[in-house]
Formats: sequence, C-alpha cells, structure tokens
Amino acid sequence: MPIPDVTTLPELGPPSEDSAPPQVLLAARALIGWMRPEDARRAVMSNPDYARAPEKYLAAVDDTRRAVAARAEGVDQSEVVMEADASLEPHVTALQATLPGAQMFAEGWRVARVDLTRVCGYQPIVVSESALERVEHLGSADPASVAALALPLTSETNMRVQLDAVRQSWIVTCDNPNLRVLGTAGPVAGAPGGAPFFGFGVGVSPSYLQVVRYRGRHFLRDGYHRSYGFLSRGITVVPAFVRDMQAFEEVVPDPRVMLPQDAYQGARPPLLVDYLDDTVSASVRAPAVRKMVVIQALELTPIG
Repeated sequence: MPIPDVTTLPELGPPSEDSAPPQVLLAARALIGWMRPEDARRAVMSNPDYARAPEKYLAAVDDTRRAVAARAEGVDQSEVVMEADASLEPHVTALQATLPGAQMFAEGWRVARVDLTRVCGYQPIVVSESALERVEHLGSADPASVAALALPLTSETNMRVQLDAVRQSWIVTCDNPNLRVLGTAGPVAGAPGGAPFFGFGVGVSPSYLQVVRYRGRHFLRDGYHRSYGFLSRGITVVPAFVRDMQAFEEVVPDPRVMLPQDAYQGARPPLLVDYLDDTVSASVRAPAVRKMVVIQALELTPIG
C-alpha cells in the first residue's frame, strides 16, 4: 500500500565519481552587519552580482557594520508578547490534542501573540526564496491561516525513499530539515515461516514558531523562514509558542552556526526586520538544505 507523501525512487546502482548531484544555491538574506567580517565577505561574494564588482560590495560590509555601530543601544521589547485572543482558541484546542503540541504545553510553553518586528534574531542567513514560498498561499492576514502556518497541526513530509542494495541501506531524504528518526519498529513477522523484520520510523516533526525570553531579551528560537515570510507580507503580529529559559544551551541549540554571541546579546542586537533592511543586511546565495536519514544494516562478527 502506498504511503502518502512518500516517493519511492529507483534503486541505486554502484557508486561512481560523477554520482554527486550539483549544489543548488537559493536566494537568501544575510545579517552581514553582525557577522564576523570574514564570514560577511564570504556571504556577500556568493551573490554573482556582487562578485562582478567585488570592491564595491565588499566595502558594503564595512558600511553595514558602521550602520549597526551607529544605532542606539538597547532594544525596546515592551509588549512584544501579548495574550492570545479568542480567535486563537479553536486552534490552541486543536494543537493541545496533537501529540507534539501536547508535549510543548507539558514542557511549559504557552501560546501567545508576538510582535515580530521587535523580536531579536541570531540566525545569520535566511533563505528568502523558500521563506516566500511558505507564505505565498496566504491571501491575507486571516488569523486561522496565519495560525496554521505558525503553529501547524500536522507536517507535510514529501519524503523521497531510495534503496542502496550495495550498502544494504535505505536512504530517506526531505527538503524539510525536521526530518528525523521518530522511533523503532519491530520485530515484525515476515512471510509465514520467514525471518522477522526490524526497522525504524522516519518522519517530519512539526516545527513551531518559538519565542523565548532569556536574560530579559526575547529571541526567535525556531521559525526564521516563516517569520521572514510573514514580515515580507506585512504580517507583523502572529501566534507563537513562548517561554522563559534559563540555560543558554536551550535557547541556542548550536551556537557554532549562529551569529557571534556578543552580536545578539550585546547592546545593539539584530531584529527580525533587519533581514529586510539593506543598510544592515544583504542579498546572498545559500545552498539548498536537504535532510537525509540513512538506515543501514551491518553484518559484524565480533571476536571474543
């Protein structure tokens, strides 16, 4: 029986030197005013238009840094988080009935309305091309449609599955970075008298807009591309999961791929609207992200 949203690709043949697909670059926006100078220059030069006039556009990196330094210290986040109104009650009730949603509420998250224009960010680059695709179906700022995108009840998988018989592996890929192993499966009986089967459940976990308060400042923890999409459509107040956090490791899961810590915790942090501001950010190119899960069977003969 076919599985919805799963595409089975032809079996892989023996590996070859030319088997690697070409890298796909997408339009993106980078907060170059807060990036390390060498990272900012590298990001700017990824744009073919900039590469044709490197002196001009590399000078723009210094201009953005000066623009950031000229800003007033501090950030006004008063009333950045507002209580959810009655229009959100049906969606919140439906969210509580889902397993991932119920887990969020159990961990201490709550749903509130958030003013995205005053939320700080720490992700250096947002792929604007895919971000705009996520909001293209929004005809207006209809609360139900916005809530369904900000706090989805389900996840679209669109997984692609391929068998690599040479390596005894199943390869599952998806454009959604939230693809992951969700649990184990088996043992399951095979044909009558046959061997049992063992495996793993693979799927896409729902991704929610998450805003956290850490040391008195509100940051976007998850949902950067949707936030960019909302702001590009002029939608500034959206529902999100909100929560106070005490541990830095919870706020920023992997600081190595984010802006320097003193950039977003310093006196002049970037806001989400800064991705759209040419005085502090720039149009760049970023590689398309595809998540992969490989389930491989290994036959070992331990000695001893």
